[in-house]
Amino acid sequence: MTDLLYETALEFEKLTHIGYRILLGRKNKTFELQLRFPKKSFFHLTGLQHLSDINFSSKNKERIYREILRQKITFTDIAKSVFFEEFFINERLFYLKQLENMLDACKLIFLINHQEYIQHTKIYADYLCEYVMTDSPENILYFFLVEDIKSQLDNAYVGCSFFQKHDKDYRQGTSQTKLLLTEKIINVNTSEEITTEIYRNPVYKENFTSW
Repeated sequence: MTDLLYETALEFEKLTHIGYRILLGRKNKTFELQLRFPKKSFFHLTGLQHLSDINFSSKNKERIYREILRQKITFTDIAKSVFFEEFFINERLFYLKQLENMLDACKLIFLINHQEYIQHTKIYADYLCEYVMTDSPENILYFFLVEDIKSQLDNAYVGCSFFQKHDKDYRQGTSQTKLLLTEKIINVNTSEEITTEIYRNPVYKENFTSW
């Protein structure tokens, strides 16, 4: 019998070796995002923080992720939570396996106005990526980014929440940006690091600031 939690953790392990450099334009300003996927992010991207009745063996998010990879924590364990269905954990796990493909193709990124956003949701984030699935256009995925202030990398961001849209429009309180450039980095933080340009807006030119 397959374990969806374990399978998703394995897929996420691949992302920990990948990064994205994203350039956005808005009101004649350029914003750079260096997106990374530390192991500790898995906990919040899968919504495990909502399972407050599950007694995890540690409060350390990276340690919990490693225990999932060792199958010390299984899908059966988390499915016992009374909050499992309420927070769509099964759905989050299923779609998280597609996060890399989503980011490779995503063109809609919104800048979040914190003061206005707090009126609509308790999620604290700096940017929102919205992706309409090509095989199921009625399905929209939300991926939230927050600045990683503890990182030594300039303009570092990590994912802080991820889920499928249901009734609520999470674009309320945001401003749409123009995606200028997306570069994908593999083998991050190694001597074999390789950067590949995967999207360039036709209007984008270096040192040109009219967006």
